[in-house]
Amino acid sequence: MKSRTKVVLFSIVGCIALLAVICFVVSTSMRRENTIMELAIFPTGTAEGTYHFVMVDNTLTCSFGTRRNDNITTRGFLLRVYNTESVDIAAKEQERLIDLLNELHSSKDDIPKKIYLGGWDVSLLYNGKVYEANYWDNESETLQKIVDEIIRLSPVTVDVHGFS
Repeated sequence: MKSRTKVVLFSIVGCIALLAVICFVVSTSMRRENTIMELAIFPTGTAEGTYHFVMVDNTLTCSFGTRRNDNITTRGFLLRVYNTESVDIAAKEQERLIDLLNELHSSKDDIPKKIYLGGWDVSLLYNGKVYEANYWDNESETLQKIVDEIIRLSPVTVDVHGFS
């Protein structure tokens, strides 16, 4: 191959790679921009059995699977997804949920997270802030109302059994 042909070939491959990266970044940031909140309910003793809720506009999606780690801000939070279902939320229910989210966000109180072996934790991402608590011993009444509301609206049955 001539030197000039190599340069042209590498230039084309480089442009294609750059275009792919730009498309990925734009699609990922667009997905995050429309996301109102994310909530994870997961057992502390294993990465399996994690419920991951994402609310985009008026749609609540629940994915059930195995998480990568306990950090809800991790891209690709679920390593493996076994089931995903979505439901459209009525405007009144969405408004109530957003009111609760705003109430929690405006609160200056810290939510103490107690560590239990074999329990369940919740992690909520809203407006760039992560709220974490134990499911059974949550000291934030507002966070508990949000979790209960999400479970009530969930397109899948959430089974937070007594052991994990």
